[in-house]
Amino acid sequence: MKKIGTLAVIGAVMAFGLAQTRASTIEQQLKIELKGVTQSGSKAQSVKVSNKDILKVLTVIEEKDLTKGKLMLITDTASTNENPTTVVVRVKGQDDTDVSEYFDSSETSSDSVSDANNKKDYSTRSYKFTGLEDDLVADLDVAGYTTEKTKTLKKSNVQEDATETQSTVSGEGQLNGNIGILQGKVSVSSSKLIP
Repeated sequence: MKKIGTLAVIGAVMAFGLAQTRASTIEQQLKIELKGVTQSGSKAQSVKVSNKDILKVLTVIEEKDLTKGKLMLITDTASTNENPTTVVVRVKGQDDTDVSEYFDSSETSSDSVSDANNKKDYSTRSYKFTGLEDDLVADLDVAGYTTEKTKTLKKSNVQEDATETQSTVSGEGQLNGNIGILQGKVSVSSSKLIP
């Protein structure tokens, strides 16, 4: 009888541990670093697009100051949704602003290459940002070579895997009302586990 009681306690502890694992959140930073050219009259003008530019557009769309914020991916590991990740702007001292509707990312290659020893996958991935402001960065559509590395995060007896990406991309966008040809990097990094 004592063994059954001990097994019940161990089972309850394990169930509690699993419940903790399922209820965790993974936070990651999204970073956009693009440069290229845009048409300016009869000349090609150099341009850069970064998180700062995206935050300016989102400030206009959301009608609140997000310019000092960070673009973050928040993944609810307990979610049963097809896509449990949301894109938010995090400004210190404010509630997160969900801006997922303006972003899209997908794997564009039908196959990928895996390196199980190093927990890495290689593929092509596309990234889209759709803002609606003509006089600012409005639309970006870039894609390219992507390295995805799986990291195991541990905190307070909770363990989750997080995928960090580094993409070398090229594509186009509407920049300040003009077409732009762009290249650069899009990355998801600085994974943090919140049990």
